[in-house]
Amino acid sequence: MVDEAFCLHEVIVPEAPSLWGPAERFPLSGSSRRPLRLPDGDETTPFGLRHLILSGPNLDVPLERVHSVYYRRPGRFDLSIHRHDDLRRFVEAEARQGFGGVLSSLDCTWVNHPARMADAEYKPCQLKVAAESGLRVPRSHLTNDPRSAKMFAEAVGGMVVDKPLSAHRFWVENGRSFVLLTSPIQLDSICDPRIGITAHLFQEWVPKHHDVRLTVVGGRFFAVAIDVGGSTAALIDWRANHRCHRYLVTTVPDEVRAGVRSLLDRLGLVFGALDFSVTEEGEWFFLELNPGGQWGWIEAATGLPIASAIADALEAGSMR
Repeated sequence: MVDEAFCLHEVIVPEAPSLWGPAERFPLSGSSRRPLRLPDGDETTPFGLRHLILSGPNLDVPLERVHSVYYRRPGRFDLSIHRHDDLRRFVEAEARQGFGGVLSSLDCTWVNHPARMADAEYKPCQLKVAAESGLRVPRSHLTNDPRSAKMFAEAVGGMVVDKPLSAHRFWVENGRSFVLLTSPIQLDSICDPRIGITAHLFQEWVPKHHDVRLTVVGGRFFAVAIDVGGSTAALIDWRANHRCHRYLVTTVPDEVRAGVRSLLDRLGLVFGALDFSVTEEGEWFFLELNPGGQWGWIEAATGLPIASAIADALEAGSMR
């Protein structure tokens, strides 16, 4: 399993029987090695990927032999030896554009391709494409104008929530961190002039019975209903209190399946972690999509074979 602790690209070479077999890990962040080099004896060559070798801790692999890549939340290059901030930022940008650019050019199966992931992370784009794909979407309003926000809230006529547009992590003392959660907004506070500082995404609050986390891999659907055990905070945003959760495997309505397939196809994604609110009447409302979302905790809690599905998607690429 790959998570933030590894901060790396996972490259699956043809000899690897599955994702969880003897596949080689190639860390591009925190590594002092040169991850890309020419074969010994090649002093000069026309630019092309097939001449480059990817150097890993235990194995060197020509890029022409790479058939599948698992890409999830790679970390930044460790360039702390450069103490000058401007120089460090420049060197980091060059490394990202160079090494990242070469790997992004690989004509292979990606789960998911970094460019497609970057595009899909824009929440306004997600909401637009989701609605066009036939999914129900809460009424939404993006603005930094307090008056416009107030007009939207009055038009909705019910509770409004403020959703962060990015997954920015705030770091506090002792190495601890936090992210902003979805928050209910009262009509009197929606006029706060501080709204004008930056963009805000406001949505109507959809009264819900429960949330669903839907993980899709290569066309296979793994859905769990999240029972928050009566927690008010977790009912607003289930991330607020994980300790109260129960996860129940559930089925996905046919019309939601069709909409999700269209959404992922249009965004060019093989993998997606999607959040839905489900009402008492059984209506599913699309909330957001994470193209690199976590899934290990779902598999651990339910036994759903998400890791195997990822392995299958990568192995299918090796047989192209």
